[in-house]
Amino acid sequence: MSGRPIFVKRRPLGARLFMVTATCAVLLVVDSTHVNPGGVLGRIRPALDGLVQPFYVVIDAPFRMLRHVGLYGRRQQSLVQENQRLHQENLILKSQAQRLAALEAENGRLRRLDRQIQHMDRKAVLASILMVSLDPFHHEVILNVGQQQLIQQGSVVLDERGVMGQVIAVSSRTSRALLISDADHALPVEVLRNGTHALAQGTGDMGRLSIQYLPLTTDIRQGDLLVTSGLGGRFRRGDRVAVVQQVRREPGARFLEVDAAPVAYLSRSREVIVLPPYDPLVGYGAG
Repeated sequence: MSGRPIFVKRRPLGARLFMVTATCAVLLVVDSTHVNPGGVLGRIRPALDGLVQPFYVVIDAPFRMLRHVGLYGRRQQSLVQENQRLHQENLILKSQAQRLAALEAENGRLRRLDRQIQHMDRKAVLASILMVSLDPFHHEVILNVGQQQLIQQGSVVLDERGVMGQVIAVSSRTSRALLISDADHALPVEVLRNGTHALAQGTGDMGRLSIQYLPLTTDIRQGDLLVTSGLGGRFRRGDRVAVVQQVRREPGARFLEVDAAPVAYLSRSREVIVLPPYDPLVGYGAG
């Protein structure tokens, strides 16, 4: 059995704390008053500092990492916020640019229509399309002019490029116009190149008119411009209507099959010119 005593008498904690404190105080006094840079203690102190320096680095490393992580997080959040702000500004600028382009295009159309009106009868009225018929079998539009602007049934509707149609119903402030592409619309035309008369019938397709009842020997070619002939009233002579796209001579048929494309922007125009019905004897304003 070991002779080491089971119970060992230890110094009280307070005494040990006092001894450590006193030792630290003595070292502080000696360090501040008796350490000579050229003496023994002066040479020992840098060596001790070098020994404890790695401990400082190790102890400070977690705090440096936390500071770097916090700084990185703040910078990342700032970059995200700045990116969101720039994205919103970019969307706003793009929207404004699109709106500006639309306004410039609209101003260009209005200027061209205004120049057109200056060469027309003084009764010409500038109008805007309010609504387009949703019925695929009826090509009609609603205009923002009516009886108050002296619009009447049979008035001619044109855009900057050519004939669009004619007014078929009028109310106090609005009117309804039938486009030349409607299957119920027919318009007397002539070939500008040689004066050949024909009838342009709507097909229900805004991009195609059918030129009716032309004999097989008719001189008409792809690319010919068709204009209003002035026959039958309402439309004066010489307004652009369509361009011939295809001419077919089917075996056994009595007439040519001719397709033409309207020159007016039937599905795109927003501003139009409305003219009173045309009478070859008195000009516009008949009725």
